[in-house]
Amino acid sequence: MAGTIVIVGSESVRIPYSDLSRLDGLNYLSKASSTEGERLLSTAEDFKHMDTLTVKSHTPPGFPAVTPFITVEDPGQFAEFARSAFGAEELREQRGTTDDGKVMHVALRVEGCIIEGGRASGQWKAMPTALHLYVRDVDSAYDRALRAGGVSLHEVREMDYDERAAAVQDPFGNHWYIATYTGGRGKKS
Repeated sequence: MAGTIVIVGSESVRIPYSDLSRLDGLNYLSKASSTEGERLLSTAEDFKHMDTLTVKSHTPPGFPAVTPFITVEDPGQFAEFARSAFGAEELREQRGTTDDGKVMHVALRVEGCIIEGGRASGQWKAMPTALHLYVRDVDSAYDRALRAGGVSLHEVREMDYDERAAAVQDPFGNHWYIATYTGGRGKKS
């Protein structure tokens, strides 16, 4: 098993040392042939001295430790808005429904990030929020958001802080600040 890392979590996977760069920046618990015993590893460089490594994640696969959770009246419609406006991919295994088919929970991947939505009920009232979403083409995303039922808060424009940006309010009251980073190209003078 030298040269391979065994990852144990929701599934077991063998990863060659050559693929370690994709794991960099995450924390792992070592339980394998280490003279140091159990310790937290923080970078891919730490792995190079290990023959085998066992990893147990404290988050669902693909989820970061901090995930926005938005309470809305209808998570299914929220997911549809995000899909239509921003190309969100619903993580179907995260969808929760009641026995009568009412959607209670959704998780979406938007531009590589996860956003969760839950149904308002009882003490959990709908609570609009604001999200700043970077996209490759703000003009197209803004147009799609309006077609999906969003209301313009401001049209696409060059901002003083290196963004071409727009803002929309979705049908649930959330504000989406949509931007493409310009890195100074088009900065106002």
